[in-house]
Amino acid sequence: MKAITKLTIAFTVLTLTFCPSAETRAESEIATEQAAADQVALDQVQVPAEQVASEQVTTNQVVATNQVATAQPIASSAPPAMPVEPKIFPPAADSAYYLAGQYVLSGRYQEAISYFDQAIKLAANGAAHFRIADAFYSRGNAHVYLGQSDAALCDYSKAISLDANYALAYYMRGQIYQGRSEFQKAIPDFKKAIEINSTFALAFGGLGLAYHGLGENERAVEYCSNSISLDSQSAWFYDIRAQAYKDLGNYEKYAEDLSQEIQLLSQPGTNQIAADPRSLLAPAYFNRGQAYQKLGRSELAQKDLNKAKELGYPGDSKKTGAS
Repeated sequence: MKAITKLTIAFTVLTLTFCPSAETRAESEIATEQAAADQVALDQVQVPAEQVASEQVTTNQVVATNQVATAQPIASSAPPAMPVEPKIFPPAADSAYYLAGQYVLSGRYQEAISYFDQAIKLAANGAAHFRIADAFYSRGNAHVYLGQSDAALCDYSKAISLDANYALAYYMRGQIYQGRSEFQKAIPDFKKAIEINSTFALAFGGLGLAYHGLGENERAVEYCSNSISLDSQSAWFYDIRAQAYKDLGNYEKYAEDLSQEIQLLSQPGTNQIAADPRSLLAPAYFNRGQAYQKLGRSELAQKDLNKAKELGYPGDSKKTGAS
């Protein structure tokens, strides 16, 4: 007989002890048979005593409302015990990796790092359904959030050692170098990321910024233009190119890119580089105001400088020279 649930088994065994003539039996006899049946069910199912007690209350209620049993015997032996299916847990490494990701999402980066540590260690000694290179890369990102650039650099390098085609790891390592003004180290990483993924707009932007840092502004304009052709909705790319145009003395192009940057920063939901893109508006207005001053457009310049002051930019809106 196929078992469905523990309660179903208990009730089936109980009803098999009755026959059509049971309606004339004394209540004490029914109670005796009921107790015996309950014990058989308990022996077969082997559930905790408190669960049996709970199920017995339900069974008693069913019998109380159906004093005449109508079921006919369908077997002379008790039903087989219900097999207990083993609980299947994911490998410990996977669990640690999942928890680490959840801590990253909740902004608890130190806890995330701890679980990434466990995931990496466990994955090295057993089965895992994630790439260890990804764990190093993700732990590196958590270190970045905490401002731990040395640790992040090590993790990105480890991810690259495990996967020589890890474009994101090259990009992030390049960003670490760039943040330290080590542009000569950043450039090869950005170029490698682009070699792996020729549509990696952020890597083109990073390369443009690195060349700007080295004073090679024509190359900076070139690479930023590549990034914009791949992603025209990122204000960051326009900002970098604008600064390169400024250093080249091309204030017309400088003002044009700042205008595009301001337009994008004013639109919610666009692909920007800050959690609050509007916080970048003030310096953009200020810089465009200075560009207009260089171009002799005094009215537009004053309007932008006033807007920057209104937004709380700490610059002096009365200054007339470009920074």
